[in-house]
Amino acid sequence: MHSPLDHQTCVARLKAGVDSPWTVFGRKPIIGEVGPLYASLRRRVRWRSLFRVCLDVSLQGDGAATTLICRRGLHPLAALFAGGWFGLLITVVGLASAFAVAGGLLERYWPILIVAPTLLAAILLAFLFGRGDPTRDHAFLIERLARMTEATEV
Repeated sequence: MHSPLDHQTCVARLKAGVDSPWTVFGRKPIIGEVGPLYASLRRRVRWRSLFRVCLDVSLQGDGAATTLICRRGLHPLAALFAGGWFGLLITVVGLASAFAVAGGLLERYWPILIVAPTLLAAILLAFLFGRGDPTRDHAFLIERLARMTEATEV
């Protein structure tokens, strides 16, 4: 993206339009951190989704104008949590399978020991984390960034 505003003005507008991640009851629609050369932005979501899209922006001043280089992805804590959750799920199903095979229970009780925990975990994940729309959140962040900095996509 390219903004006709100078670098300091872009940073000031971003700081004014973004709540700190530590602000609990803020009213701004974007949460994040803004520094002199970067910004990390995400949409304020009160309960819908823990897997939030994070927009990382590099600010490069070109004299009277500013270039904003955007990259999107998952928030690092959400990625860590997802990895831990899936690792725990694989471990539990693997241990249940191993004990079922060792005890000779796999032939009779495999739906209860393997399929049921996997389905329950998938339903729980879909309910807790699958309520947001990452594409819509990304478009929202890009639109707000463009509005705050008067930037146009290049």
